[in-house]
Amino acid sequence: MTEPVSVCRGCRVQKRSCIFGVVSLVRTGPLTAVAHIVCPSMFEGGPNVAHGGWTAAVFDDVCGRLVGAMAGGAVTAMLSVDYIRPVPIQRDLQLFLEITSHEGRKWTIASSLRLMDSDADLARGSGLWIEPRADHFERHEAWLRGC
Repeated sequence: MTEPVSVCRGCRVQKRSCIFGVVSLVRTGPLTAVAHIVCPSMFEGGPNVAHGGWTAAVFDDVCGRLVGAMAGGAVTAMLSVDYIRPVPIQRDLQLFLEITSHEGRKWTIASSLRLMDSDADLARGSGLWIEPRADHFERHEAWLRGC
């Protein structure tokens, strides 16, 4: 089943496609999914390779989209990235995701980034995403007003 590519609020407000280069997100099972991604050249960190910040951001974005599609929304509580090999820009990539646990509002996901049709991981990510409470953003806005 192909999930529509939902974009983050920033891209949605600016009425643009995903700035990170996410092309599609496909659920491959009840707890698994794969995303097709192409790292845009604007995220080049070294010659023809992605900046590590892009790699972390795309793990965060796509894992959050998966939880969002299943639960109606998600915020990141923790994210860890292992950088294994350089990630090339402007090449077809796949991000494989697996929900490893779901307890209440908490979702744990393991993921790996690979060149399309390759078995070699370029990077691995793991993290915790939480379904936000209804007043999540209002509480944070109130906190920021007090800073």
